Amino acid sequence: MMNKKSVQQGVTLIVALVILVLGSIVVLSSMRGTLTQQKMTHSQNLQAISFMSAETGSSRLANTIECDGLDAQGNIKLKHEVSTDPENPTLIPQPDNEEIGQENLDAYFYAEDITSEEELLQKNPEIRVFMVTGQVKDPGRSTHSVAKIRVKFEVDCGGQGEALDTVWKDNMKEIADRLTDIDVHTVASDVKLGSNPTLVGNFHSNGDIKIGGSKSNSSLEGSLTTADTCPNNIPLECSTRDRIATPSPDSFINDYVEKYGDLEECEPTCPPSSDCKGKIFYCNGTVNISDTLKNAIIIADGNIEMTGKSVGFPPGTDQKPSVALVAKGNITIGGSSEKAAIFWAGGTMTQNGESILRGQIVAEKIEFNGKVTITGVFGSSFQPPDVPVGPTPPPDGGRITIKSWSAL
Repeated sequence: MMNKKSVQQGVTLIVALVILVLGSIVVLSSMRGTLTQQKMTHSQNLQAISFMSAETGSSRLANTIECDGLDAQGNIKLKHEVSTDPENPTLIPQPDNEEIGQENLDAYFYAEDITSEEELLQKNPEIRVFMVTGQVKDPGRSTHSVAKIRVKFEVDCGGQGEALDTVWKDNMKEIADRLTDIDVHTVASDVKLGSNPTLVGNFHSNGDIKIGGSKSNSSLEGSLTTADTCPNNIPLECSTRDRIATPSPDSFINDYVEKYGDLEECEPTCPPSSDCKGKIFYCNGTVNISDTLKNAIIIADGNIEMTGKSVGFPPGTDQKPSVALVAKGNITIGGSSEKAAIFWAGGTMTQNGESILRGQIVAEKIEFNGKVTITGVFGSSFQPPDVPVGPTPPPDGGRITIKSWSAL
C-alpha cells in the first residue's frame, strides 16, 4: 500500500513540471514580442529613411532645376541633377548603426516628370509636376520601403508665350533643303486632276497626265509639263521636259525619329487658337487632322488624312508657309476648305471634294477627284518664315517656383 509520503513526492514533480512549462511559455512569448517589436522598429526606420530620401531628392530637384530651351514638341525643357531612371536611381550613403539593426542599408531617390497634357498647355507661367520617389533596401533582410513626394513647379524661362520653336524652324528649313532641286510647284510620277481645274504655277508629271473638263472652264497660269508625251485630250496646254527626281520622305522621317525620338501624337490639335506655336507632331501610324492648324509640322510613318483647314500662310503674302505635311504613305485631303502647306507624300496625294490648295506638292502620284484650285507657291524659291526664336532663358536659368509640395 502506497504511503502518504510517496503521493506527496509525485505531486511535487507534477507541479514543478507545470511551473517549468508556464515559465517557458512566458519566456517564448517575451522573445516573440521582442522580435516583433524589433521588426516594427526596423520597418518604421526604413519608412523614415525612405521618406527622408524622397525629401532629399525633392530638395536637390528644387535646387538644381533650370531652363534648357525647347523640345521638338515646343515645350520648355528642364534640366536638373536628379536621376530620372528607376533602374539607376541616385544613391544616398547611409551610416551603419548596429544598435538599431541598421547595417548595409541602401537608400535611393529618382524623379519622374508626371505633368499632364492639360498642364502642359498652360502657359505664362508653364506648369511642371514631378514625382520624387525615395526608397531604402536592406539586402540582409530582403526588406524595402518606398515613399513618394509630389512637387509642382511654376516655370518662367524668360521667353514670350507666343514665341515659335527654333526646332520647328530648323525642320521646316530641312524639308525645304530636301526639296531644293525641284524647280516646280507640283511634281509626281502620274497626275490625274478632276474636271475644270484652276492651276497657278508650274506643274510637272514624270508620266501620265489626265485632266477632265473643257478648255473654257479650265485655266492655267504658268506651265504644265511631262517627261512623257503630252496627251491631246486635256483642256490645258502641255509641253515636254526632262524627268524631275522626286525625293522620298523616308530618309527625312527616319532622321527626325533618330534625332528627336519617337514622340507619338496621332491626332494633332492646338486649342484654343489653332496656333500650334511651332509644334511638331509625329505618328508611327496614320495621322488624322480634323482641326485647323497653323505653325505646325505633321510627320507620319504611315498616312495623313486631313479634313480640317491648314492656314499655312496668309493669301497674297511672301510665300512662306508655316505648315508641312510629310508622310511615308499617302496624304488624303477631304472637305471644301482651303489647305495651305508643303505636301510631301511617299505614296499618293489624293483630294476628294472641291478644294483650294496652296503651296508645294511632291508625291509619287497625284489624284484629285473633284474640282480643284491649286496655287503653287515657293517651290525652289522657298525660304523659311522669319519667325521669333524660342524662349531664351535668363542668365540665372529662369524663375522656377515651387507651387506645392505634398507627400503621398
